[in-house]
Amino acid sequence: MAKDIYHEIVKIALVKDGWTITDDPAKGGNCSMDRIEEYSQLIQNILEHHASIPYSHGEIQSYAIADLPKKHFMLMIVGWDGKQRVHGCITHVQIIDGKIWIQRDGIEEGITDELVEAGVPKSDIVLGFHPLDVRPHTGYAIA
Repeated sequence: MAKDIYHEIVKIALVKDGWTITDDPAKGGNCSMDRIEEYSQLIQNILEHHASIPYSHGEIQSYAIADLPKKHFMLMIVGWDGKQRVHGCITHVQIIDGKIWIQRDGIEEGITDELVEAGVPKSDIVLGFHPLDVRPHTGYAIA
């Protein structure tokens, strides 16, 4: 645990000093920090766009929420539709080992299409809401 914290502190200091991390043995992968930051910004932009679209009924607000250090991104809704309380997660996305994991996708057209249109290869998108045995048939990454 302490080793992980030390590793993270050193990595952050190197990035602040202008270094580009292209291989992170602690993560067991080989992914560019630039690509991860690009994916983070892209996901945030997509979710912020969806959060800006007003609901046609009720008093419902949408919020794009980002936990940047842990690479979690969510589109949440909160409010009232008449006497019915509305609160929930519409979309949850994570970046794990350099890949975009779609954990929940409640966006009408799906966030995956928007990611692909923006240039993210399907091999970098994992449909985490599908069971492992279904993923090979989706056209996206397995894990």
